[in-house]
Amino acid sequence: MRKPLFLSILLVCLIAGVVFYHFWLAPRMNYNVENNEAAISQAIYELTRIDQKIHIQQMKDMANKKVVLFSLGSQTGLAMFERGSNDKWMIETAGLGNTFHLTVADTSDGQYIVCAGDNADHMSRIVAYVEEDSYELDIEPGEYFIVSSPLQEKTEYDMPTGAIGYNDKNEEVFRTGGPAETAR
Repeated sequence: MRKPLFLSILLVCLIAGVVFYHFWLAPRMNYNVENNEAAISQAIYELTRIDQKIHIQQMKDMANKKVVLFSLGSQTGLAMFERGSNDKWMIETAGLGNTFHLTVADTSDGQYIVCAGDNADHMSRIVAYVEEDSYELDIEPGEYFIVSSPLQEKTEYDMPTGAIGYNDKNEEVFRTGGPAETAR
């Protein structure tokens, strides 16, 4: 009689331990980045191992995500963080590119289109495309920008299929991809 009771208690304790680890302890170990520029810069460095000082230019929170635009010299990079249940962050991705970044972010509130970069071309708006849907994103004046918009429909794409940037005179200053009707 004592052996089945002992095994039952042991099994319950084992299951409770697994649940505790999976839902409470593990997220706190992975989500360990504080919500400040120094900790965010350090997390980007640890992921990319870029041996230069990372300059955070802008950050934007979207639901459970944080989009971070950073620069190294003349290049900009984009990093994506996810907030954990302990209100700390975990870095998901970070990449360094030219001056402009396009991505589709999966958040707890759905998918968002994200455009970020330096604004040397003085863009005032971007028309971005995801499959056949278009999104007009207004850019505030400044050296850098991060703009976003919720997607109308869920997509399997991880980045927009195209984008066109316009300056304040409505002149096209850049184009990448896009639907057939926007081709030159």
